[in-house]
Amino acid sequence: MHARAQIGQKVLVALTLLSAAMLVFSTTVGPMSIMWQDSLRVLLGMGSASGGAHLDTIITSIRLPRALLGMLVGAALAASGAAIQGPGSFTHLDVYKRQGQAASKTFRNSPRREGGPCARLGALDG
Repeated sequence: MHARAQIGQKVLVALTLLSAAMLVFSTTVGPMSIMWQDSLRVLLGMGSASGGAHLDTIITSIRLPRALLGMLVGAALAASGAAIQGPGSFTHLDVYKRQGQAASKTFRNSPRREGGPCARLGALDG
């Protein structure tokens, strides 16, 4: 178990670093091109070297909230998908599955199998 815990910790650190890198990258993309170094300086609170005050405003007021909202929505979608596909989430459907299997066995053992349901409807006509 100890080796598994170390692998889990490494994966968690790698995903955290990847998320931080994507956050910095997402603040550089837009109509006005911003260097990733300038974006990183603004996000760390050191100010930007080349862009001035308007660059700080663009990143902190427009791009950063949009990037954080995107990450939040992605996390919510991931959590809802995990909740839907998680273990034990479809236990209420087992009853329907068993009923469906019983119905298919009944249909297979039926003496009128060759005609199917449409043949039965034709027999009602006349």
